[in-house]
Parts: sequence; structure tokens; C-alpha cells
Amino acid sequence: MSVMKIKKLKKQMNEGFALLFSDLDGFELALELLKSKTPVKAKAGQVAPEDIIVEAGPTNLPPGPAISELGAVGLQVQIEKGKITIKEPKTIVKKGETISQAAAEVMAKLDIKPFQIGFVPLAIFDNKEKKLYLNIELNVEKTIGELKKEYGKALAFAVEIEYVTKESIGFLLAKAEAHARAIEKISKEKRNESGEKTEEQPNESGSPEQTSELNPKEEKK
Repeated sequence: MSVMKIKKLKKQMNEGFALLFSDLDGFELALELLKSKTPVKAKAGQVAPEDIIVEAGPTNLPPGPAISELGAVGLQVQIEKGKITIKEPKTIVKKGETISQAAAEVMAKLDIKPFQIGFVPLAIFDNKEKKLYLNIELNVEKTIGELKKEYGKALAFAVEIEYVTKESIGFLLAKAEAHARAIEKISKEKRNESGEKTEEQPNESGSPEQTSELNPKEEKK
């Protein structure tokens, strides 16, 4: 690794970092690290990473002090079959807001775990390719969605330029059939138009027949 790359990698190292060495591909290892994160409960004073929503439905909480605790964060509840039921979904903490003690206690009672602990990939050095990757961001669902979107664009483009692949051939055949039907329709319309016109018939001399009226004052000679 060059000195320049070492300096760039050093900037990524803050408190609580670790160096991992593996025969796996760097991004494959990073994905495994993200999958191994463990959900944890929230604590008062933490900042919500996303909107924290309490869904409607039954809980395992018996009637008692929990009713007022849930009500303190704006939840509407009722008692059903000896348990507390939340009547309507509600966002108790918005993304970026500080979690209050009351909200943290409610989340603990409802077993809501909005945080995760584990290793976060910061940088990857590929010893085989001698490349350094910084600011690692792996989002499988987002990536798959983008690939599907781009695939749709590529397929439409292939059909437009008539590029034949196993994916585009069906669309190209359908396009060709539609064009053939359109051409056949135009051809029929032109034949019908030409059939409606009357052509002048030639006489024996080969010139079109002409009719004229004699002037009554003129005499035949």
C-alpha cells in the first residue's frame, strides 16, 4: 500500500475502530458485518435514527400504570381481553429528535429496538487489485431497486434501437407485428381511394373521348 493510501486510510480511523483481515472480498465481508448487527433498545438522550412508530394492535401489557405511561407519549389505548390494545398507530419520536425518558420507557415495554450495534465498514483495501475504497455505503435493497430501474431502461433502449437479445426478442417481434398491421391498413386505405376514382377511357384514336355540342347556327358542310 502506498504512503498516500495509508494517509487516506488513517483519516477513517477514529475512536472504537478495528482492522479486519480476511481472504473474503472486501465488500462481501462488509456485507456480512452489516448483517451481523444486533438490535438494541433505546436510551433517553439518544437521537432517533428514523421515525419511531408504534403500530396499532394488542400488546402483552396488563391494565395498570402502563396505561398512563402509554398515554404520556400520545398513544390511545383500550382494554381488550385483559390486555392493553393500542387503537391507532402513532409516531412517538421523529427522525433526528432526542428520545425522552418517557418514550424510552414505552419502547422498552413494547420491545421496540430502534438501534443496532455491530461493526460499521468504513474503508476497504483490496490487496489483489491494490485499490482503496472509502466512505463505504452498502444498501442491498436500494441497490437492487436501482438495478431493476436501470434494467427497465436498458430493455426499452434495446427495443428502440432493435438490439436483439433473449430479453428483447419478444418485444421486437411484437413491435414488428404492430408495424406490419399498420402498413397493411395504410395499403388498404390507398387501394380503396384509388378504386373510387374514375379514369377517362381512350377512344379508338387513342385520345380521350370528347363530346361537344354543335352550334345550331352552324350548318354541316
